Amino acid sequence: MQTRFFSLKRISIIYVVIIAAVVVAAFWLLKDIVANQSYKQQQAFSPILTLVDQEVLRPVHIAKALATASVYQPYFDTQQFSDTQIVNRLAQLQSRFDLGFYIANENTRKQYNSDGAIFDLIEGKVGWYFEMQQEPSDFLAVLGKREDVHLYIDVKQYDEQGNFIGFAGVSKSLREFLRAFKRFNQAYGIQFVFANNKQQILLASDPHWAPDALNLHKIEQLPWYTEYQRQQQTYSERTKLLNMPDGDILISQITIELLDWQLYIISPMTKRQSELNRTLIYYLIALLVIIYLSYRLVRYIVRDYIQTIDQKANFDPLTNLANRHYLQESFNQMRKRNKRVGIIIVDIDYFKQINDQYGHNAGDLALQMVAQCLQNTTHDSGLAGRWGGDEFIVLLDDADLNETVRMANHIQHCLQQEKIYLSQSSFEIKASYGVTSTEKPGSLEELIEIADRALYQAKNEGRNRICYLAV
Repeated sequence: MQTRFFSLKRISIIYVVIIAAVVVAAFWLLKDIVANQSYKQQQAFSPILTLVDQEVLRPVHIAKALATASVYQPYFDTQQFSDTQIVNRLAQLQSRFDLGFYIANENTRKQYNSDGAIFDLIEGKVGWYFEMQQEPSDFLAVLGKREDVHLYIDVKQYDEQGNFIGFAGVSKSLREFLRAFKRFNQAYGIQFVFANNKQQILLASDPHWAPDALNLHKIEQLPWYTEYQRQQQTYSERTKLLNMPDGDILISQITIELLDWQLYIISPMTKRQSELNRTLIYYLIALLVIIYLSYRLVRYIVRDYIQTIDQKANFDPLTNLANRHYLQESFNQMRKRNKRVGIIIVDIDYFKQINDQYGHNAGDLALQMVAQCLQNTTHDSGLAGRWGGDEFIVLLDDADLNETVRMANHIQHCLQQEKIYLSQSSFEIKASYGVTSTEKPGSLEELIEIADRALYQAKNEGRNRICYLAV
């Protein structure tokens, strides 16, 4: 994973360097015919991505990432968590990300907010909750809170059976957007308008066009939009120079696919410089689109790699433990540090009988319970993985034989406290353990072979016991 990640990082750096070189070359070629105002416009486009990503896309990514990672899932179980615990957890998220967080629970018909507010979701009184349920998309960006307008990023939540259980998401006050856009406008003289797929203005740098108590303006109400649409019918480029009574302005349109929004960038131009500036601005807008698309692509690749490829390549889907590949990679890292490595092989006793007597679902439950015990006992000091079938491996970094045996005892004690309950029966899980440790690790296969001999000894001596071999 590290290799591919840094490879992507190097590609991104090279790409940014190339783009920067092109921008610099263009500037030097055109500097004699482009006035200082055009240069200021050019400089403004570089931080546009940062502004949009930080102020608009960051809350979206946070909302989707937490919802996809099932961070909110446990808090929909009100039998497990009280109202106070849910609000406190949301408050922790607010403190960490500097955003508002909320959970709307379908079961209790309550909404919990990170500011401590809890209120009932009553049909006819809290309209958004019931309206959003009817939307086909699981991901929504809408305005709410009439007295203090906020942008809400709503993500539908489902239980393991696919049943709708509510919403979870983040919110950000419209005032915060306006402050950030005002600072940018003061620095670069550029205005922003964000419109949804219904042509409603959701965010704008000009307070006159920003939503007021959830009353939304239409993009067609803007004084330049009619001329922009007229030119759109003539040629399809998304950057157009408009001759307006108050002076020429350059309008650039970018689609934010993640939200299905349109971003309009309004850049004022002087009549004397407009023709000369057009070439430069077109060039910069093209670069902006390339950088934007590349930036999005890199983010998607890295995110998908971390969340999907990493999960599939390195973890067992049933137990969520490390698989053979990840165990081997981790062992190689331990070996490079020239430290002692301890290994424990855990093999479930009579696993075939569990499958035969109780069914394969019970067998899966047994594997998952063993995995849970391994995670609980080794998460601070080792790496647990599923080697195959009913056999698990624990790698302990810088652990001698005594420490490794002690860890095996902790695991055994954990399993002895557990019991699997089925609809009409129950059973306990027992396991045998093979343990060894070495100060000069060769290969993982060699170490497993030694631990296997200890495991066979434990099996031959009656199972449900720990045996070890010194190297």
